[in-house]
Amino acid sequence: SEKLSVLQEQWLQCDGNWKKSSFYLEIKKSKAERKRGCRMWMTRAQLIAKYGSAALADEIISNKEADPSGTQTKDHPEAPGNKELRLYLVWDSEAEITEEDEVLTSLMSCADEDSDDESSRPRAAKRRCHKPADDNKKKKKKSKRTSSSQDDDTEDGSASEEEPLSCNTCHK
Repeated sequence: SEKLSVLQEQWLQCDGNWKKSSFYLEIKKSKAERKRGCRMWMTRAQLIAKYGSAALADEIISNKEADPSGTQTKDHPEAPGNKELRLYLVWDSEAEITEEDEVLTSLMSCADEDSDDESSRPRAAKRRCHKPADDNKKKKKKSKRTSSSQDDDTEDGSASEEEPLSCNTCHK
């Protein structure tokens, strides 16, 4: 509802012409790649069920028992000393997750450069201004040819005075 009130305020300020409004838009893109792994405490029977081979389970167990730190094996909490329930810390699974987020925000204002009254002007006259109106006025050029419209035309017949286009940023 706060966003809607901002849009309504902009709509009222620009008299229903979105090209006269200004919005705050910015694009933020983030990409994260995460690797997740899981190690689990398993008994010999669980290792055989997981890998489908008693020989493979026994190889894993012998490697865990050979670890000098002693952190790879432990007694089962409910049956300490029971060899069948002895637990071995083994790698269970790994997953790679890629997440992308895009957030759009940025400041922009637009001026109608394609309106009917501006389309007859030369391309150089179509520009955006971001200075006070006084700084955008240029002096008239006088052509060397003699005609009744001497002050208004250049040698190529185009308007010599470049009228500044106003934008929402500088002129309201």
